[in-house]
Amino acid sequence: MLPTIAHELELAKNSGLLKGSTSAERYHSFFIQNDQFTQLALELPKRYPFLFSQLDQVIKSAFNNLKRAIDRTTAMQSFSKITAIDLISHSDIHRGQQALLLTFSDKTQWVYKPRDLKPEKLLSRFIDHLNLEPSYQLKSPRVLSEKNYGWIEFQKHTPCHSKEEVQTYFARAGTLLAIADVLNFSDGHFENLIASGPYPILIDCETLFQSYQQTALPSKTIFSTGLLQKTAPNSKRKFYHSAFQAKNQETYHFLYPHVHEDRTDSLQVEFHGYREGILDNLPYIGEEYFSAQDFKEEFLRGLAYGYQAIKKASVNILADKQWWEALAQIEARTLMHHTVNYTYLLRRIQQPDAGKDKQNAEKLIKDKLPDTPYLSYEVADLLQGNIPYFYHFPNDTTLYDGNNTPYENFFQETATEQIKQNLQIDLGRKAIELVEEHLDYAKETFKCEPAKAS
Repeated sequence: MLPTIAHELELAKNSGLLKGSTSAERYHSFFIQNDQFTQLALELPKRYPFLFSQLDQVIKSAFNNLKRAIDRTTAMQSFSKITAIDLISHSDIHRGQQALLLTFSDKTQWVYKPRDLKPEKLLSRFIDHLNLEPSYQLKSPRVLSEKNYGWIEFQKHTPCHSKEEVQTYFARAGTLLAIADVLNFSDGHFENLIASGPYPILIDCETLFQSYQQTALPSKTIFSTGLLQKTAPNSKRKFYHSAFQAKNQETYHFLYPHVHEDRTDSLQVEFHGYREGILDNLPYIGEEYFSAQDFKEEFLRGLAYGYQAIKKASVNILADKQWWEALAQIEARTLMHHTVNYTYLLRRIQQPDAGKDKQNAEKLIKDKLPDTPYLSYEVADLLQGNIPYFYHFPNDTTLYDGNNTPYENFFQETATEQIKQNLQIDLGRKAIELVEEHLDYAKETFKCEPAKAS
């Protein structure tokens, strides 16, 4: 709504329709004069019918999602009474559903997620196979899984108490990166990992077990996990979003609204700028935060150890029939386009020019997306305010969209086949070389004072 309000406010201001001696009073007069809504405000739904239909859809979806979460949670005997429900601001909306943070009367907190949580359980079992030494051991959050939904115990961002704990954190981070690489994980941005003292905890595993198309396999590297920052062509670009490297003062957002001169007749909305607040992805002591390049030696040691542990356990993992059978049954999210690309399109159709007409919004989307068999689904889902959702079963070559429409033989080989190959080849040597080179580069180019708490 804000871009349209800012646009209409500017038009009214230039036409001399606002009243008041201060900027705040003139802003207020856009909506209310003489204790009544103005004609300007009342005409907005008529001038922007598609924008208001989007708003209506978002509200209905949010209400239905909330009701469904409450019904499902109260039906579980293991939870006490719900005392608070909070939206998770960075949680994407898929199929009209979104993650919620639930607080209970016994002071526990769980995140309700409207998706298959078996990937989290499979990751935990995979880690158990590795018999990691104490200094490399990884923690997995508790998970309660039902069919296509469940709850994950909320993980708090807590400090390390010594430099030694930070060193241990990054050794474990290296081990986690090796596991993520072998299991074809992607989407490892800073919002999907929590630094809990000396433990890096992956809190969203839905993009484990990716199936890569043959055309994409040659370019797959350890950076495909997203946990380390891909080197930008222009070193001045500050889209630092990786879980092990995004710093508070360096995290640049170009699709989230930044409001200036709010509640005044000079209201402006921009979609670029630095994110305010403290991120949860990096370990810290006091007010000092640390990235992977700050502890290169420990990170590389953990990475090498992770690949060695996987190689040592690979025979047992490959022989774990139950694990592979469970893997075949999960719905693994497939990233057809980066979420950022879809978010851009959502932001674009929420602008004033698109808000007036659904057909115009549809054209804007089609002009930006490639012509694929699933284009019509992407367009319809974006028009509903969703991030289009795709998934696959790791034992199958079929792709499914969020409406469960199959696109048969989409993949040349299954994710299961690719992961089994990963377990039988030496991914570590090349990966360690790439990471070492990357961390040296990052030390020189990711220039920023250590992030301070605000």
